[in-house]
Amino acid sequence: MSINIDRGKLRYAIDVLSIYTKNNHVDLITQLLLNLRNPLANYPRPPAPSGLNITSILDGYYDKDAGKLKMWYGAASTQNYEDVYYSECPDFPSSTQWTDPVKVIDKSAFSATAGGGIRDPNVVVLGDTVYVFGQGYDGSEFRPITLSKVAKGSENDPTAYTHIGYAVDKGASGEFDDSWTASPAVCGLLGLIFCFYEARNASDNYSIGIAVQKVGSIETVPHTKLGQALDINGNVITTGVAGRAIVPSKPFGLGGVLLLPYSFYNGSVWRVGYAVLLDLAEKKFYDIGEFSPNIGAENIAHIHLWARIDDKIYVTIGNWGTGSTPDNIFEIDASNL
Repeated sequence: MSINIDRGKLRYAIDVLSIYTKNNHVDLITQLLLNLRNPLANYPRPPAPSGLNITSILDGYYDKDAGKLKMWYGAASTQNYEDVYYSECPDFPSSTQWTDPVKVIDKSAFSATAGGGIRDPNVVVLGDTVYVFGQGYDGSEFRPITLSKVAKGSENDPTAYTHIGYAVDKGASGEFDDSWTASPAVCGLLGLIFCFYEARNASDNYSIGIAVQKVGSIETVPHTKLGQALDINGNVITTGVAGRAIVPSKPFGLGGVLLLPYSFYNGSVWRVGYAVLLDLAEKKFYDIGEFSPNIGAENIAHIHLWARIDDKIYVTIGNWGTGSTPDNIFEIDASNL
C-alpha cells in the first residue's frame, strides 16, 4: 500500500472511532499505526538456552529504574513442552548484550500442565510486582492460562517466583472456548487487567476471548470471562473459516484508548490486524482490519512487548518469513505520540 492509501484507511477508521468514543486522543492511534507500519531499526532478541529452541513469543518490560530491558520466553527441544526462561539487557538499546537465559518457570510445577509445557509468557507490572501469564499445554490441549508473580529485581531468581493459579481455563461443552484457551495477551488499563486469549471450540472455530480482573484483585483467580470480542455490528471478530486461527497480540493503551493487535491466518500466510475497544460492557471493538508492518516478510505472527524508552517504542514482531530474524525487537518512532 502507498502511504496515502494507508492514511485514507486509517482516517476513515479514526473518524468512526471519534464518533463512538468521543475521545480526543484517538488520533494518536492513527500515528502509532503509521509509525509501526515502517519500523526505524531492529535489534537481536535474547539468546536461546543451550541445546534448546525458542518456540514462543517474547514479552517483557523496560525497567526504567534499573535501566534494563527484561524479557521472558518459552524454550524447549520439542515445541509445546516448554519451560519459561528469562534474560535481560542492561543499557538497551545502546547495548544488545543479553544475559544468559535462566529457567524461571518450570512446567513440572503446574499440575495441569505436567504432561505438556508452558510458553508465550505475557507480563504486566503492578508496583513492585511482575505478574507472568503463560499459555499452558496439558499434553493434548492448550489450557489453562497460568499466572505467576515475582518481585521486581528478582526476575532472574527461579526461587523467587510464586505460582498463583490459573487465570483462564477452557469453558464447558458448547462454549466458544470449550477446546482451548491459549495465547494470553495482557495489559492494565482503566483500573482493569485485560487478558485477551485465543479461544477455540470443539468445531475448530476460533475467536478472541476476553477475561478481566480489577487491578487490586489480580491474584484472585480465575479471572472473569466476558465472552468473545465483537465488532461494532455485534458480530464475532473471527476469520470466518473453521481451522483458521485468530490470535490476540499484546494490547497497548494510548491516550485512554485500548488498541488490540491480532494475527490471523488467511489460508496461505499470517497477517496482522488491529481492533480498538469501544464498549467493554458490550465487548465491542472497531475492527480496523489488516495493517501489517513492513518488515520484509509475509508471515507476521504477532506483536508484543510495547516497551517505551524515551521517544521510541520497542516491540517484538514474530516473523515466519524471510528478510529478518524471527522475533527481532523492532524500534518504532514515538516522538509524535
